[in-house]
Formats: sequence, C-alpha cells, structure tokens
Amino acid sequence: MLPNKINVTLAISEKATFDKVSSIVKSFKDVGTIKNALDYQELKSFTELADKNQFFIIDLTSEKFQNIKAKAQDIATNYDKNVIFLINEELRSDKNLSSVGENLLDQKFRLIELTSLISDLRSESGSDYFPITINNFYKVTTFPCDAYIKLGVDKYIKVAHEKESIEDDFIQKYKSKRVESLYVKDADFYDKCTELFADKIANVDLFDTKEEFIRKSQEILHDMVKDLGVTEHIINQVTESLNVVEEELNKPELKKVFDLFNKQKGTFIYDHSYLTLMFCNILCKHMDWESKQVRDKLAMASMFHDLGIENPKKAFYEGAGKQNILSMNKELSDEILDHGKVIAKLLEEDENLPQEVINICLNHHEGLGPDESYPKGNSGVSITQLECVFIVAHAFVLELYKIAFNTKKIQKAYDAVAEKYSSGNFKPVVQAFSVALEEEIKPNM
Repeated sequence: MLPNKINVTLAISEKATFDKVSSIVKSFKDVGTIKNALDYQELKSFTELADKNQFFIIDLTSEKFQNIKAKAQDIATNYDKNVIFLINEELRSDKNLSSVGENLLDQKFRLIELTSLISDLRSESGSDYFPITINNFYKVTTFPCDAYIKLGVDKYIKVAHEKESIEDDFIQKYKSKRVESLYVKDADFYDKCTELFADKIANVDLFDTKEEFIRKSQEILHDMVKDLGVTEHIINQVTESLNVVEEELNKPELKKVFDLFNKQKGTFIYDHSYLTLMFCNILCKHMDWESKQVRDKLAMASMFHDLGIENPKKAFYEGAGKQNILSMNKELSDEILDHGKVIAKLLEEDENLPQEVINICLNHHEGLGPDESYPKGNSGVSITQLECVFIVAHAFVLELYKIAFNTKKIQKAYDAVAEKYSSGNFKPVVQAFSVALEEEIKPNM
C-alpha cells in the first residue's frame, strides 16, 4: 500500500526543465515536499538516506549530476524504482544505465511522457489540474488553453479562455492578489503548454515595441529579486547605474559592444548580468563601498562580462569549473574559457573605459587557483577586492539558477559560494555577504 505522501527530490540544473518537471510533480495527489539538489554531493547524500518514502528525478545530461550514473542501479533498487533518470542519445548506450531502462526518459520529453512514467511507477493518477507559475504566461501572446485559479482543495474557477490575448493588466491583477500560479487542465497541459516552459523570460511579440518588451523583462526580474529579499533602494541604485552603462555604450569605439549588448537583452546573459549587479550593490553596501563611481564600474562590468559568449544558451556552462568545461567538446570549451579575453579585448578599444572594468571582465572566473580558475588560474590573493566582490555576486547568481530561485534554499546557495571563495581577498567579501544575508536579504523575503 502506498504511503499517504511521498517526498520528491529533483536534480535539475536547467530552469526551463525544472519548471516543466516541477509543474508535473506538483499535480500528483500524494506528493509532499519537493526539493532540488544543488550539486552532486547533496544529491548523493539524499540517495544514501534509508527513506523509502522518496522519489527522485535526476537529469543525467547536466554536468553537475553525471557522476551519479554509476550508482543508477543501486538507487533504482534501494528506492523500489521510485526514480527517473533524464538522459540524451549519448547516455542511452551507457553501460551503467543498461539495467534501469524502464526508469529512463529522454531529456526532451513530451509532457505526457513524464506524467505517464510517474503514474506507472507510482500507480497513482495525477490531479485534474496542473499549476504553472504566473510569470511563465508572459512567454506567449495568447493563452494556449483555458486557465484557472485555485479557490480550495478541489475548487477551481476559470479566469481566461483558450486563444484569449494575454494582457499585462490581467497578470498584474492576479499577482497583486498574491496568485502565484494559474492552473490548466491535464489534457491541455500535455497538448498545449510546452511553450510556457521556454528559456526566455517573456515573448517579444507580446509587446508593441522592443522597449516595452525590455521594460517588462526588467519588471519580471524586479519581481524575482524582490522575492530574493532585494530592497527597493538597491533596485533604484541599479537602475541609475544602468543608465550610465547605456551612456557609455553610445561611444563609437564601443559600437561592437553595443551591438552585442542589444542582442543579449531578454536572454540568460542579460538576466544573470542584471542579477549580478543587484548583488554587487548589496555587497558594496555592507562593505561601505557605496560611492557612485564604484557602483558604475560594477554596472559596466556586470553588463559587459559575458558578451564574449556568442550563444546565450552556452553561458549557463560558465560556472561549471575549469575541469568540467575542459571535458566538453572543444568548440564549446574554447568559447567558454576564452570569453573573458574576448570581451576585454573589445573593451580596450575605448581608452577612457576604467581599467578596473576591463580587469573584472577578464578575471571574473579567477580566484580558485590553476585547477578551477580561468583564463589565468589565479588564486584569491592575486586579484583585487573589487574583482572579488564581482566574482562572489556572480557566483551567487549562478547558484540561484541551480536552485531555481527557491527562496527556501537561499542559505544553501550562499553556503556553496562561501565554501568556494573562503581565502585571500575573498574573506572580507564573504563576511560582508553573510551579514547582508542575515540582516537584509532574509528579513525581506
């Protein structure tokens, strides 16, 4: 007989995949808590618990979790097959996975495939409705199907019809009422909702102008950072600094950088650059570095640092660590390892751009020594404290993506950064971040 509730552990790095999987998992009536493992070590600790009341969905295509494949058979056996492994074509022939075939699912699965597999493994049917985070509806111009809000345990009311135009006012109205998700019927979820789990923050076609699209993308990012405890004061500081960035980009010698910057708006590169600037400002506040000059330098570095990566989707791999990046195909690894040098060279064409900005862009993956840092392999004593501020803020943002911006796990995201950057010029920065976390971020969440 099945237990009343089963707890689910996800191990998924890509946000779009996480959104899709978590929506499906939440629809099952017997699901209790849902956690997302930060890394291989945390996932390994979960799998070693003698807890039969546990279900796993593990993305083996992620660099972070590939090492778990050697334990695939043991995990499937220990948990009575309550585990699903997401794989790609390359992994399909892996000998470690040959005996768990019924637990394998292609990473590019259709929605109904995962639901059916969970149902088969759990002998449980899902709910008639699936929750979808309300901001995801900015990704399409019309409702892909009828949408509902939840009023009680089994009570739903329709608030939008299929093919009805999506308006900003509609979404804002329900967000003001603290509605976090809209619900769709299960058949519609399978057949019509794939686009709601795209990587983009919003669909440019939803807006009359690119300026309006960028404004709305910024607003969604504002909502995200407010959920993470960032104050309105910091958001206003960042907005002022971004105006300086735009002015700087009007210089003829930065035409190439300007074109790259415009191209990346609305992508992962722009979004995580913006978030990096937010946390740079928080760190500066708690290190008594609140001068406008410092903030403006960090703003330029935040918005320029990843423009050496041509494909925005590749930027997510930059925090994987040098050894993991070297194990990727050469074209990808070369682009990731060289992106700091590429943008630094472009920025050097403007003789008046502060050298600190160029150095931050060049060195934003330094500080961990020759084994894990690139491009030069410097340690924490070989880089400036301003560079350390940027590196810590940048690393924290990448951790936030790994936990899918789950505010309940924000301490773990901080811990992951503090563990890595604990020596040299990083020490006072991490200490300031610890104070900010306890005194400013957590109380505002």
